[in-house]
Amino acid sequence: RNILTGPTLEIPLKNHCGLSNETEGSPHSRIQFNSVVQMKPIPSHTDYSDRVKKHLWSNRHEIRRNSQRNLQEFAFEGWNVHQVIEEDAMFFDKLAMEFVHPAHIGGGVYW
Repeated sequence: RNILTGPTLEIPLKNHCGLSNETEGSPHSRIQFNSVVQMKPIPSHTDYSDRVKKHLWSNRHEIRRNSQRNLQEFAFEGWNVHQVIEEDAMFFDKLAMEFVHPAHIGGGVYW
C-alpha cells in the first residue's frame, strides 16, 4: 500500500480577505495570496512500516553520534556561526561519496 498517493484537495483559506497590501515608498509593489490552496495529507508515523520508519527516523544512537560530530565540527569552526565551513571547502571522499569536514582530518579533538 502506498500511503503517499492520497488525493490532493483544494481548500479555501480561512479569513482570506482577498486584499493586497502596498508597501511604503513603492506604490507598485503588491503581494497577493490565492484564496484556494492545494493540500496534500501527510501520513502519520503509525502508517509507515517498521522497515520504512527505520530509514526515515534516527534512533537514539544515531542522534548521539550526529550530536558528537556536530560538536566537534562547530568547535573546529571556533564556535562561531559566521565561520561555518560549507561543502565547497570540505574534502570529498570518493570511496564513501561524501563530504568530510576538516575537523575529521588528522584526528584532532577541538573542544
